[in-house]
Amino acid sequence: MQCKNCKVTFEGNYCCNCGQSAHTHRLNIKHFTHEALHTFTHLDTGILYLIKELFVKPGEVALEYVEGARKKYYPPLQFLILCVAACTFLTVTFHLISANESVMQGQSQRIIDFTRQFNDFAYKYYNVIVFLGVPVNAVFTFLFFKSTKFNYSENLILNTFLSAQHCVLYILFFPFLYFFRDYYFYVIGLYFIISSFYFIWGSLQFFKPRTIAWPSIKLSLIVILHLLVNMILTFTVFLLFIYKK
Repeated sequence: MQCKNCKVTFEGNYCCNCGQSAHTHRLNIKHFTHEALHTFTHLDTGILYLIKELFVKPGEVALEYVEGARKKYYPPLQFLILCVAACTFLTVTFHLISANESVMQGQSQRIIDFTRQFNDFAYKYYNVIVFLGVPVNAVFTFLFFKSTKFNYSENLILNTFLSAQHCVLYILFFPFLYFFRDYYFYVIGLYFIISSFYFIWGSLQFFKPRTIAWPSIKLSLIVILHLLVNMILTFTVFLLFIYKK
């Protein structure tokens, strides 16, 4: 039998070269429904399984993936893309970033115009801002933990998994951000604290340092640097190319 995917001749139920099933059929709605349910609910490799594992042992998941367990987990980049898309949809549709406009009462018209323009910019490029934060954070973890011998790409895998799960946390916080708009800064502050601790916890699991104190301090510094760099880059691009006085 010739594989319809890679054209290699084989015997049995699956191609020995690419793993394509020998039993193919015409595509229909049932097929798409099955694929969708399989993607999200498969007990061994689905998205829900990955989300559960990332809540339980985030650093170990990333470490297993780096060490070769690629089939076990849903691909990290695809997972990040889906999570960022969901966050972007919620943020833009329900105007979550503009929930802080109530604090602008009494401010000058110039400040109000600046804030509204920045909010529009953040809505339009929200997904880009989140995506760019991942390689930036990977640079920091790579430099701060260079002695662990993980290369930049392996650090990128860690940060991709953790950043995607940060999006999941954000989605869980969505009802509070939406229904308690008057307390927006308190809610988003709580989210930042929880996501920061999650990043530190997951990174410690991944790097497995001999002691915890100094690595935890370095990871806390990475959280601060990541926030500052992201803010500086975002505001710089906004001021240079977007803001209209």
